[in-house]
Amino acid sequence: MTLKELSALLKQHFRGYKEEPSTFQKIGAILSRPEYKFESQRKTDGMQYKVKKRE
Repeated sequence: MTLKELSALLKQHFRGYKEEPSTFQKIGAILSRPEYKFESQRKTDGMQYKVKKRE
């Protein structure tokens, strides 16, 4: 899932969420932290993270 896709999902669930460049940077920084151990891969359209959506 790209940051753009993840951001769109967050926007659906949280009323006050705003898609801004600084928000993308913060989400990327959190997902890149070693203690969370999210797998990531750099693609031409940006970083792609392996996350699982809860149902």
